[in-house]
Amino acid sequence: MARRILIVDDEQDILDLLKYNLEAEGYETMLASDGLQALDRAKNNPDLIILDVMLPGKDGWEVMRQLRQNPGTQRIPVIFLTAKGSEIDEVVGLELGADDYISKPISMRKLLARVKLGLRKARSVEQHQEEIL
Repeated sequence: MARRILIVDDEQDILDLLKYNLEAEGYETMLASDGLQALDRAKNNPDLIILDVMLPGKDGWEVMRQLRQNPGTQRIPVIFLTAKGSEIDEVVGLELGADDYISKPISMRKLLARVKLGLRKARSVEQHQEEIL
């Protein structure tokens, strides 16, 4: 079964580029172009979320807060992919609970490697929790 990734960005060309490359790697994708759509689609339990910060409706910071507050979505790995590349922005994103923070522009190879890492980490945590139970 293919892993599902929710891609959240308000720029259609970025959505298209990420969708194409992730699907070429065998992932299923879901798309959202604003914060409200992101929260709605996150209810479908994606295996990982790629989230922009600057979004219409609710920004990525608020989406992240709500994802982490909701028991149904709090364990979904999130990678911020954003043009907000300052150190303070990265720290804020990580402190809100993101698993990774990548500044645009990015190498597609690097992003794909980070996605694989995020999914591996999540799978490892799931397996560990099953062993405990």
